[in-house]
Amino acid sequence: MQRRDFMIAGGVLIAGATTSLANQLHYPAPQGPAGAPFADVNLKLAVLSALDEQGTIALGEPPKLAEHLLGRSFDVATEGYRLVPEVLDYLARYPLDSQKLATLETLNLDGGSTIYHHIWHFWHGEDDTFEVASLGGIENCANLRELGVAGILSPVDIGLLTPLRQLSDLYIGTGVSNIAALRDLPALASVRILNDDIYAEVMTLGHPTRQLMDELKRAGITVWVHWVSHYDQPPAFE
Repeated sequence: MQRRDFMIAGGVLIAGATTSLANQLHYPAPQGPAGAPFADVNLKLAVLSALDEQGTIALGEPPKLAEHLLGRSFDVATEGYRLVPEVLDYLARYPLDSQKLATLETLNLDGGSTIYHHIWHFWHGEDDTFEVASLGGIENCANLRELGVAGILSPVDIGLLTPLRQLSDLYIGTGVSNIAALRDLPALASVRILNDDIYAEVMTLGHPTRQLMDELKRAGITVWVHWVSHYDQPPAFE
């Protein structure tokens, strides 16, 4: 008798021959509230994308997830120009435990995450559909070492990053709030900021932001602050 395995489709167990499952993906049943354990569904999407890219979870190549959830083939040419709510709803409730989250060491919020192609294959990136409103819950990524924010989140509240005791490299290319909380990141080794306002502050002697950056440099932390647009193109503060 041929051994049979099982996979989950829409929460229902479906039997299938082992030989036919060689190229199948396992999609766990969704659970819990949307976005959990994060305050923002879009932050969860970015985390899921990073976990998928590093191999902790497997979402497959688009449009495999859409086909799995819809139970039919998915025509990218005609259906890829709009958001697929079934995929978004599933990913919003994709089960994430502390063990999976503990593997995450690098996270980039830049609007270029591959996960968006599962939800909206031809998303143009010119609207706020996947804008992150809050970093609430980021502390669940306890071993995060590198965080880059080049888009989809502004401002970056540094205060919400202080529970990340392993965070060593921080890049911000958007707005910043609670910048003084950089002092409270014990593993910080490098901070890079691309922002006109912050650049103006660090270039002003006596400004609290300048004092903060000088303090970080004295502590051996690599500091780089650059302008986004400037008429006479002065050098970076470092």
